[in-house]
Amino acid sequence: MFVQQRQFLLQANYQGGTQGSFRIKKPPGEQCFQLHQGLLAARNRGGPLEGTRTRTADGLGHTEFAPLSDFLFRVRCGIVFLLGTHEYKVTKDVSDLNPENSHKAQNNDSVPNLASGLPAHSGQLILRRRARLVASILPDGGGHLLDFGCGNGAQTLLLAPSFEKTTGVDINDDFLKGFRLALDGDILAKKVQLISTGGLPVDLPDASVDVATSFTVLEHVPDEMAVLKDLFRLLEPGGRLILTVPNRWWVFETHGANLPLLPWNRIPFVSWWPKKLHDRWARARIYRRVDIIRLVEAAGFHVDDTFHMTAPMDTIPWPMVRNLSRKIVFRGDRTNLPFLATEIVVVATR
Repeated sequence: MFVQQRQFLLQANYQGGTQGSFRIKKPPGEQCFQLHQGLLAARNRGGPLEGTRTRTADGLGHTEFAPLSDFLFRVRCGIVFLLGTHEYKVTKDVSDLNPENSHKAQNNDSVPNLASGLPAHSGQLILRRRARLVASILPDGGGHLLDFGCGNGAQTLLLAPSFEKTTGVDINDDFLKGFRLALDGDILAKKVQLISTGGLPVDLPDASVDVATSFTVLEHVPDEMAVLKDLFRLLEPGGRLILTVPNRWWVFETHGANLPLLPWNRIPFVSWWPKKLHDRWARARIYRRVDIIRLVEAAGFHVDDTFHMTAPMDTIPWPMVRNLSRKIVFRGDRTNLPFLATEIVVVATR
């Protein structure tokens, strides 16, 4: 006798990324692992599938898959949303749903649409604001700077002159290629090294770094705690950690959200939604000040200070409006009003 039957939609591309739209609130970890074979089938087919998961009275179960056209997949996802049922999406490598990698699947479950970030470009105010804020809290003596998630290096190069040695670490080789081009012919080239990493730990010795920075990176990584603990390992005793994360009380969700039927994804107040609802749709995590303090302290750090960085308004396309907003409302690099800030800055000591 069948005691439970759950339907879901599933899509996987040739590169192994997967996206599923489930008609349940959140599939248990065991179910995710048992979907592994279906995910591989969807990847090999290059198109979406419809699956039915059946659990019998004896506690056992099986999953059956049937092909589904791309059009029907999108229609069904929209229906799931409109009916108010729970849509659960995952974007990760198929291997992450292997039981041997269960910790990875669990780390991504809270933000199923977790996406990689894009670096700021040279000349944007956000880079100068961060650099001024960091310069005011850097310890004396320079030493070795590690910028975790350095991207194209636009931010790192503003900090590197204050250090004897700088290491940029990123997972994206294209971003690092841009960083190398920026270094070409620069006097800083001799004291900057770049590391392409596919995961943790970072290929550096323990206690080899004086200052570690990470700007709006933590919200994108599969495992926040693993990153913080590796930065703790890399810093020498007394070393300084400076990181920024998205501020929950900013009016817009800065990383966008995968909302069905709404192509314009920077809808006001999405960042203010209850955490479970926000994380279900958003492409990155978001934090209150208390959230990031607890996380950093749990990794072993002592938090020295936290404050809000004023929104730079770089995304406003009209120069007159952008400049006027900076002069009237978004003045100064720091603000005591959380709803005027895009990022929370955390200063901590190992």
